[in-house]
Amino acid sequence: MKHSISRYTKLVLINVLSAALLFEFASNVVFSLKERAFFYTANRVPTPLPDAAQVNQAVFHPYLGFINRVGRTGDRWQTNNRGFQYAVETGDSIPDCCDYPRARREDEVLVGIFGGSVALGFALAAQRSPTLVRWIQQIPAYRGREVRILNFAMSGYRQPQQLLTLAYFGSLRQEFDLVLNIDGFNEVVTTLRNWESGAEPSFPADTLWGAWGRNLEATAHNIESRPTVQALAHRLAARDWRREADSCRTAACFLVARGAEAYHRRKESAKKSVPSDLIRRTLFPTEARSPLTPNEGIHQYTAERWLDSSLAMNALARLTGARYVHILQPNPWYPVEQNYEPIDANHIYAWVIEPVATGYPALQRKIPALRAAGVEVFDATPVFEGQNQRDMFSDDCCHYTDAGYEVLFEAIGQRLANP
Repeated sequence: MKHSISRYTKLVLINVLSAALLFEFASNVVFSLKERAFFYTANRVPTPLPDAAQVNQAVFHPYLGFINRVGRTGDRWQTNNRGFQYAVETGDSIPDCCDYPRARREDEVLVGIFGGSVALGFALAAQRSPTLVRWIQQIPAYRGREVRILNFAMSGYRQPQQLLTLAYFGSLRQEFDLVLNIDGFNEVVTTLRNWESGAEPSFPADTLWGAWGRNLEATAHNIESRPTVQALAHRLAARDWRREADSCRTAACFLVARGAEAYHRRKESAKKSVPSDLIRRTLFPTEARSPLTPNEGIHQYTAERWLDSSLAMNALARLTGARYVHILQPNPWYPVEQNYEPIDANHIYAWVIEPVATGYPALQRKIPALRAAGVEVFDATPVFEGQNQRDMFSDDCCHYTDAGYEVLFEAIGQRLANP
């Protein structure tokens, strides 16, 4: 009898072990097909956004969409009285350097940097590095003068937010000698995401501005209703399962955890209950109001708004006697021929590849019209050619290392000094 039980137990154990091994093998196959990497050797922790480029502490702004919270600090930067970031070293070396509006002092050159997170990184790096400043000081009109780099860029910004920022601070009598608008990536990516989600394409990023607004309203409305509480419970469960997946050491564990996360995400979405009357009277009406004309794709629409916004920025800058230069920023995924190899095999930016590859050419086709209208445009997309791409980019999205910014400083500086 004991022998019979022992044989039965062994058989059960063998079957259980075989099933577990088979499930682990199948999970590895699924993971490999989906992620194009082997589970046990894949880097499952994606490269995080640079600290300065994160906008999780942003607040609403009545004209610009959103800004950083005043008083926020980060790695070697902090925000000024208007929520725009500046390098701590700049504040330490120049008394009263960084609040806006910033009056031009005697023998100073004020350079305003506008754009999204790439332009923000550019501004902070330019405040720390002497490279761009030295090039600007070679311009005859600026020789012998102190150059001050002022950051008006904000993570997530794209046209017309740069235009509105320039107009707003112009109304506050902020002076400029030189205005650099560095953009392109957010325009083609964010406009597409807005359009695909049914949000107005000309509005700020709906995943930021619109999502924050809707979340506030949904929380304030019906907070004690059963569906709202259930949705919150599923959201917390999804978050916990995502953390569990990140700590898994087997493919089977990872697959089960991610499946559970996906289940709770779906349940959260299904349980959300926002009455139709609330949608009609929402304070954040983000639904699309700009129908595309016949034969006009979203990238063509994006390029047209990009063109119009730059023309307006050029006109505003000239009104105050400032020189305006528009710079189309380099990106790891464009041109496609450069065959960029990702830093992380499991990077989270695969979704940006197609919009960049399709949207950037649409922007480039508008450059002749900008130049014909008297706008200085520098297409910087090829500036990293011949460089080690891994040395230029800090992530697989769009941001640069200090070495990448130095290359960009040289390229832009030469164009500024020798237009």
